[in-house]
Amino acid sequence: RSLLSSLLFFLIFPPAVVDPPHRMGYTPCSVASQNGHEAVVSMLIDAKANLDSFDDMGRRPLSLAQARGHTRIVLLLLKGRADVNFETSFGSF
Repeated sequence: RSLLSSLLFFLIFPPAVVDPPHRMGYTPCSVASQNGHEAVVSMLIDAKANLDSFDDMGRRPLSLAQARGHTRIVLLLLKGRADVNFETSFGSF
């Protein structure tokens, strides 16, 4: 486990809040999904983060990962039971 992974593990497990939204609706899961941080997404899933949170444009972690071509993160989110039946401001996923 890397230093970053260890630090994140320490920070996100109980009693930490894993879904603090940014003023534009970004959550740690959406940022990690969009930027291809597979280990972070995996830890957030283990910490029971909300995989269906959405930003002010209606984008969810799943759509953000898909738009950037992060296939392994898409698969992680699907395995974590992210909802695939939703619409964004850009249409259906």
